[in-house]
Amino acid sequence: MSAMIPHSCPCFDAEDEAAVRATLEARFVTHGDAARRLGAAGAAAMGKRWGIAVQSGTDAIAAALRLLGVGPEARVALPAYMCGAALDACALLGATPVFVDVAEATLAIDPAKVNAERGLAAVVAAHLFGVPAPVWKIRAAPVVEDCAQTLGVQAGGRPAGGHGVFSMTSFYGTKLLAAGHGGLLAGDDASREEAAWNLFLHDKIETWTPHFHFLMSDLAASLALSQLGKLDRFIAARRAIAARFAEALGQAPRAGCAYSRFIVVADDAAAMVARFRAAGIEAKGPVHKAAALAFGIDEDAVPVAAWAQRHCVSVPLYPALAEEHCAHIAAFLREHAHALRCWPPA
Repeated sequence: MSAMIPHSCPCFDAEDEAAVRATLEARFVTHGDAARRLGAAGAAAMGKRWGIAVQSGTDAIAAALRLLGVGPEARVALPAYMCGAALDACALLGATPVFVDVAEATLAIDPAKVNAERGLAAVVAAHLFGVPAPVWKIRAAPVVEDCAQTLGVQAGGRPAGGHGVFSMTSFYGTKLLAAGHGGLLAGDDASREEAAWNLFLHDKIETWTPHFHFLMSDLAASLALSQLGKLDRFIAARRAIAARFAEALGQAPRAGCAYSRFIVVADDAAAMVARFRAAGIEAKGPVHKAAALAFGIDEDAVPVAAWAQRHCVSVPLYPALAEEHCAHIAAFLREHAHALRCWPPA
């Protein structure tokens, strides 16, 4: 290959450009009609009654925890294997993170291990890599359901996002839907929606209390809303590419997976990443460093997360992936099929 195949690439088209241009021409770029429509449409995609567009997924998690009463020293269960977003949200609130190891079948927080914890104020439960996880089994504390990598799939007979007290997604540039930055907080209870607006609308108050200046602009929301209209098409494209890659490995794809990432398991992830890159393919560890390990938790305390850190590799997969790039990646996978296997298994 003449150039490295990038690990991630958003998929934009003329409809996206027109949506952003319309917002620019309307001369209203703060949180307005586009952001409100995105909130409603995003909530519907997660099976929720209301939604509010915010500036990042981290903001959505922080707001959800705040609305659940999380404050200084409150104990919040976090998955040992995920990026640092939920940990950052806890830091903003002064909360104490309680890292819980993940389940081998999903790499999401293990419900049985969460339910064994005591004194939790909340649980952040993320579905990883497009794989729906059984978050409905969590009973230890109210759940903030992270759907940034599973928006549009079913989880336990409901849309992913339909189980948490609050649910959220992200529109970061590498997610299923890209708006540069952005997120969405969603819920069911009307009183919680009112509390959320009161938390965000800092210029509509009579008596001052600290607020979160998190609302998304219409400029970003117009792009995110246009992207949301393509979600089913994007997931179908991801599944088709995943089936091709799985076939190259002599395996079958996982039914019901959104394939926000295509994950393979190797004996040595770092060494395999180097092999991919030598072949012009920008593979990566799917999580740069697991939040628990970055926080200093011993690997022995979170063995499944530590296993994923050592063995999982993320391969480029996105709707905008060119045919020649798909063919090149499939050929590499076929050549190395003896040393790789798909995750999750079919």
